[in-house]
Amino acid sequence: MAGDWIPWSKGLARRPEVLAVAKATGRDRRAVAATLMEWWEWVDGETADGSLPGVSLADLVDLIPGTDDRFWLAVCQVGWLEVTTEGLRVPHFERWMGQSAKRRLMDSRRKRAVRNLSASQADKNGTTVQDRRDKKNPLISPLQVQAREIVDHYQSAVNPAHGKARGVKNVLTLLRKGRTKEDLLRCADRYAEACRAAETERQYRYAVGNFFGQAASFEDFLAPPVDYGAMTPAAIWGAVKGMTPEARQRVYDGLPKEVVAAVHAERRKEGG
Repeated sequence: MAGDWIPWSKGLARRPEVLAVAKATGRDRRAVAATLMEWWEWVDGETADGSLPGVSLADLVDLIPGTDDRFWLAVCQVGWLEVTTEGLRVPHFERWMGQSAKRRLMDSRRKRAVRNLSASQADKNGTTVQDRRDKKNPLISPLQVQAREIVDHYQSAVNPAHGKARGVKNVLTLLRKGRTKEDLLRCADRYAEACRAAETERQYRYAVGNFFGQAASFEDFLAPPVDYGAMTPAAIWGAVKGMTPEARQRVYDGLPKEVVAAVHAERRKEGG
């Protein structure tokens, strides 16, 4: 039974995605977070990689009590669920669910406890974390300069109520792992846009250290939202054919009539 659990992300009920779903469906943000957790519990037991072949949005309405087509379409629109030609897919499944993700979380907690213990012992010996950093890094590297620029940009664009604690350190770690300055700046801009769209209050916006830290929230903003208008008719049909007629119609409502006609032509080719 040790693996029968999934993590609850701190601040889940205040995430821009949850707030956006709540706003789109007229639901309480806490109810949205609880409903999503119930769904993720089911997902964790049904797939090893986030793929759910043969499952449609209509199936989720029957599976999770109290939900409807509007709810699941909103979840798709915030990027937490994708409709594929085979069924459904949960993006970034490997980050929070599955046994490997849980092992990483537990290992991270153990390492953090060891670091805290080491820091406490160093303080007893009269040294500080900054003292040790200064001795190891007497000169500022180009990556450190980039990290500071990214943190400053995040603070300006997102305008959270929180300070920069651990921001430069966590961004520097990402840069050393191969993330580019451009990607991280883009993530900050997209998160800022999401906060504005969801009207997220400043105190509920991620601190820069958390956004680029262990929770890896920035990864949700590496890819832009689904833009059906930029897709081919065949790709649009592949994305919407697993939806309910109502949800599919809402997608069509946002497209030019000639594009919708072309999508219908693709549907007829498949006999759908």
